[in-house]
Amino acid sequence: MMNRFFLRGFLFCLVILTIASRPMIGAAEDREEASTHLFVTWEGLEPDKCASIWLVKRFVDPKAEFLFIKKGELVGK
Repeated sequence: MMNRFFLRGFLFCLVILTIASRPMIGAAEDREEASTHLFVTWEGLEPDKCASIWLVKRFVDPKAEFLFIKKGELVGK
């Protein structure tokens, strides 16, 4: 049972990191010069989401900022 929860959490983190990093790549011509690195996710802080945020801030992008939107809300370009 523990392995199922671990696998679910791992896959969730992998999907979030993959999806969240895509807009950031094209956000600026030079990634190092971008003033903000924005990650967008739905409201709510489940344990998996908290772990993903920690991983992003710790290992992917220390300057990352997170925008929480209501579930079902469309994100504008």
